[in-house]
Amino acid sequence: MNSISRSMALRRCQHGAVTVYVVLAIGALLTGAFAAFEVGRIYLANRQIQKLASLAALDAVREVSACERAFGTTPEAIRTQLEQRVDESLLRNGSAELVGKLTILIETGELEAVPVTVNGNAMTLRRLAPSAESDIASADAIRVTLTAPFPTMLTQFLSNDAGKRMEVSATAEQPLLGTFSVGSGLASLNEGALNAVLGPLLGSPDPLDLSLVDFNGLADANVTAEALALALGVTVKDLSDPLALEVQSPVLSNVLGNLADNLSGTVSDAAVDAIRDLADAAASTETFSIDQLLGGLGGVSPDATVGNALDIITTLAQAANADPDGATTPIPINIGASVAGITVNNFIQIIEPPQRGQGRPGSDTAVARTAQIRLMVRVDATDLLSGLQGALQSVISTALGLIGSVTGMVSNVDVADALKIGIDVEVARASAFLDRIDCPQQGVNSGMPIAQLSAETGVASVIISSFSGNAADAPPLDLGGEIPVATVSIDATNLKLLGLPLPSLGQTTLDSALAASSLGVSQTGPNPLPRNVTLFEQMSASDGKNYYEALGIPEETAVTGNPQTVGSASSVELDLDLDIETSGTGLTGGLADVAAELSSVINTTVEPLLSAVGNLAGTRIDPILGALGIQTGTAEVVMHTIEIDRPLIATTQRPQISP
Repeated sequence: MNSISRSMALRRCQHGAVTVYVVLAIGALLTGAFAAFEVGRIYLANRQIQKLASLAALDAVREVSACERAFGTTPEAIRTQLEQRVDESLLRNGSAELVGKLTILIETGELEAVPVTVNGNAMTLRRLAPSAESDIASADAIRVTLTAPFPTMLTQFLSNDAGKRMEVSATAEQPLLGTFSVGSGLASLNEGALNAVLGPLLGSPDPLDLSLVDFNGLADANVTAEALALALGVTVKDLSDPLALEVQSPVLSNVLGNLADNLSGTVSDAAVDAIRDLADAAASTETFSIDQLLGGLGGVSPDATVGNALDIITTLAQAANADPDGATTPIPINIGASVAGITVNNFIQIIEPPQRGQGRPGSDTAVARTAQIRLMVRVDATDLLSGLQGALQSVISTALGLIGSVTGMVSNVDVADALKIGIDVEVARASAFLDRIDCPQQGVNSGMPIAQLSAETGVASVIISSFSGNAADAPPLDLGGEIPVATVSIDATNLKLLGLPLPSLGQTTLDSALAASSLGVSQTGPNPLPRNVTLFEQMSASDGKNYYEALGIPEETAVTGNPQTVGSASSVELDLDLDIETSGTGLTGGLADVAAELSSVINTTVEPLLSAVGNLAGTRIDPILGALGIQTGTAEVVMHTIEIDRPLIATTQRPQISP
């Protein structure tokens, strides 16, 4: 073969090789195109199912949030309603053919924040913490998880995913919050007593010159989150940030002055003037931690009421008098008249400040509480004992003189070194609970929401015992039982007349001590039934949320009053008796008369003390409690605002993905 033939043959071989490469390239392109098409189909299918899950979760969360739920239903009924909501949403937004292929998982619970690290960066994810089926009524979020088969066609050819299913998830919530507070007997405010309480709380040595109407104005003056934040020198957002709450606020007087400025024009002039006067009296230059005043306010709106001015001021004063750990020392309260020979010191210790309620119905934060306080009364009647020993010895000496020449009688008089009586009144907190919120519905309550509140009234316990130390230092009680007064012993077993033995008259001992015969608080009936607040006014909002302010209506409207006083008033009861016990043998004749005379002397000596202690409840304890807005046995529940947000997707995290 010549060179020309060989060259032509070689070119024919090269043409065949190019054809192979072209075929392979076309095959690769077709395969890539099919793969891209398949991936796109899977992506679109996944996206479609994700959309169905999100819409179903948003539709069903209205049921979870109780905005469209029939209240009082069983967990089984709520589960059935949720399943119906999800099924209706899926059919409304997807085809019946697709919905028929889905596997549906509906879970309810509470959202929790979980710290995670992604690419070395710390993050916080929100995910659902499923609750038990029995707790479905108190859940605040819902997760809808859908699984569907992968699209067929080339899936099995291109991958090993044959038989596997796609899975998507959507977790939704509908923020639904109420703000409310509870007082206790605020209508019983007493001008003089409240002056004596607020003055020391605010650091003023003298009673404050404020009128009763101003105090009532403070109790009626609502403080919004925005006004409080401005007074504290922070933002509303800071109020819900635990880290921000650790900073130090301005001095107490500045805070009260700022609060007066921010409330001006929104509450009565008398209330504003009262706050300014309180600011002038709050001479303390110490700063205090905001976190001693409030927990986080959550997502509360700036216009939401966080409490009345009187509670806020009391809480501010309590924090200003707290040590770095938040503990408060007893604050002396000068109230009531003195009794001759008896020194009475009164102290108030706010163990926990008032707590406003704000949160989702049934949640741990949807609880408002009054202040938990300890009222301490320290009575020093040691001066009454100064002449007791001499008086008792005189009785015995007189008896010896009457006997004349009789000898051998032995006596001993032991009078207590001090007569100090302490009374502690521990007042448990009255509590109010936000049980439920009925969302606005057309044709129901004029399209306004309904809030249901219940309450537990405050209960007090009383302890009487002795104490040691200076009464002015508010010392703790010794809790030693009876308080000894005097012990007198007489031994007439070895009497002699002119040196000759006489028949024994025996021996006797008189032990005298003070003991509480009655103390406590008159009881009230069972806990009040739930109360409904129905009169609301919609507030303007630009953030897409719905805000409603509860209006004040006369309490005479039975269970719909706002504020609503529930329970019946009770008062502290005190009775202190002198207990004299006589023991011994052979007590006869003149010796019995001597014992009776000794008892009479002791009774006469301590009678002013018994009378003073018996009057303490009416003259000191009840007025001081009333001055703090605390009347045991009652609770005054006040609904402030309702905030209803739009349903929103909290996360699309799949359940099986753990941080």
